[in-house]
Amino acid sequence: FLALAIADGSLGTRWWAWFAQSNGTTSWREATVPLGARKRPFQLELLARADLDGPRGALPLAVSNISFVNCSTEGPASAPQAGLSCNFEADWCNWYLEQNDGFEWRRSQSRKGAVDHTTGTGSFLLAEPGGAWKSGWRARLLSAPQAAAATVKATCLSFWYRMEGPQIGKPPDSPAGASPTPGGGAVRLF
Repeated sequence: FLALAIADGSLGTRWWAWFAQSNGTTSWREATVPLGARKRPFQLELLARADLDGPRGALPLAVSNISFVNCSTEGPASAPQAGLSCNFEADWCNWYLEQNDGFEWRRSQSRKGAVDHTTGTGSFLLAEPGGAWKSGWRARLLSAPQAAAATVKATCLSFWYRMEGPQIGKPPDSPAGASPTPGGGAVRLF
C-alpha cells in the first residue's frame, strides 16, 4: 500500500489522510488529498509497505510530481514552505528518507517498463528493496517540518503514484470500512 500521514510533532500524533491499495496496473494515477487547516506545525509522511514476499526487481510502487494546491472555497490558501512541491527531476527538494534495512525510496529515471507519467523520460521516486521483497518491509519519505500558517486556509497535496503487483496490499490495522480513496477521512494511525 501507499499512504499519506500527517504528523503533529507537538502532540506526538500521526493521522492517515489517504491510502491506496494496489490494483495490479502499470498506469500512473493522480491523487489530491485534503490536508485541512493546520494550526500547529506538521510534517507529511509518504509510507510504502510490502504486504507479501516478492521477487527482486519488481516495480511495485513509484511517486512523482508532488505539489500543493488550493482546495479552499474561501480563497487562496497560504502556501506551505517552499521546496515541498517537487518533480524530483534535479533532486529531492525538501523531502527526506527514513533510514531502514532493505526497503527504501530512490530517485529513478524512466526505463523500460517504468516511465515518468509526464514526458516518458523524466525522474520519479521508486520504493525498491535491496533484495527480494519481505512482508512487512516499509519505506517512509518525510517532508521537512512545516510551520503553522499565519492565516489558516485549507490546502491539498497533489501527487502521481503507480502501484503494481501483489506485494502492495493494505495498511495494517486499517479500520473496517475505511475508504482507500482521497477524501475518505482521517484515521488515527498510532
